[in-house]
Amino acid sequence: MPTRTVLSKANPKVSVIIPSLDGYRNGNVGKLVNQIKNQTFKDIEIILVIGEMPNGHARNVGVEKAKGDLFVFMDDDAILGDNRVIENLIKTFSIDDRIGMVGASTLVPEDSNWFQRWLAKEEPRATYARVDKVTETKEGATHLCCAFPQRVYERVGGESDILITGTDLDMRHRIRKAGYKIVLASNCWVYHPLPSNLVQAVKNWWWYGTGSHIFAVTNPDMAKVRNFRSKAHAFLFIVFMMLFFFVNIILSLDENRKIRLRFKPLMALKGLILSLGYVAGWAKAIKGEEPLNIWKEIDSKLRR
Repeated sequence: MPTRTVLSKANPKVSVIIPSLDGYRNGNVGKLVNQIKNQTFKDIEIILVIGEMPNGHARNVGVEKAKGDLFVFMDDDAILGDNRVIENLIKTFSIDDRIGMVGASTLVPEDSNWFQRWLAKEEPRATYARVDKVTETKEGATHLCCAFPQRVYERVGGESDILITGTDLDMRHRIRKAGYKIVLASNCWVYHPLPSNLVQAVKNWWWYGTGSHIFAVTNPDMAKVRNFRSKAHAFLFIVFMMLFFFVNIILSLDENRKIRLRFKPLMALKGLILSLGYVAGWAKAIKGEEPLNIWKEIDSKLRR
């Protein structure tokens, strides 16, 4: 069974949907379900989608079973900040009917190790600070924990069924294109564990890089890199990124897109691995491999 309703209600206002490959995620799925059951807002159902891939497709599968007027998506590694997360998410929609997506702020767990804290310090998108009022956001709302009205979700066509990575960017783009706002809820936060060591981080970056080629093909208006004209073109791109890697260790762009002296070796390495992964995704695509098969291959290697 790809879906399992772990908390049922006849006519719930909110459907909480959690995609998970194994329904366990190192024990966090059970903890997350218990946290959801202990939320102050009780008019909910909880739908666990197991074994469906990629995540966007899994969310669509969950939506097919959902009975609520509002959908709340949570990743299976999320840790809720307190018992008012769902309450604070859904009450945000009453402020303005033009709000199409509400996200929770993202924090690093307090028990993170030294590597995770180092990574969070270098990676600007690893965390989004808590806000004490509803705040429009460019990138802060993510599928880690977010909410949509059913009408908005249906209007934008639901989630992409083929994207391996980039579902956050894709969904935000389509919601804004439809004329809706994207905001962070006030006093609403979740914790997201980062890779615990360099090996795990590199695997994740490679996964994102490989999947980003599919994103570029399906979203050419947002892609920073397009298809390469030839293998020579791809090789030159790799050479350029390797040179850029050494420069980017000490030089990086700040929030205003200005170059600053900043020692960020992890982010420099991330940029290089993402680029190499992108080329690998392109190479698989020109061989005619299906996106889902590419996804399965990458995921199986990540789990070794």
